[in-house]
Amino acid sequence: MRIVAGKRYFGVGAEDYEEARQFRKIISELIDFQGVEKRMIRLQKISDELFQCFVDQRRNDEEGHIKTMIDVMLALSGFRTRDLF
Repeated sequence: MRIVAGKRYFGVGAEDYEEARQFRKIISELIDFQGVEKRMIRLQKISDELFQCFVDQRRNDEEGHIKTMIDVMLALSGFRTRDLF
């Protein structure tokens, strides 16, 4: 924007807070014109919930299963120290 209007809206020396805020909002919406960011955030929440279910199941599960990456990570975190040996 500095080339077009001679104003700086990002970084050191940014001018006019309200104008800068509006400009950044417009740019962020232009960049996310298809809602990619919103979909990614929604999918991240869904995948977090799914993976948390996996972890919770392994935490509550006792012996009798094949060791998985989740078991190793839980063991390294200290939750299941017996699984390291």
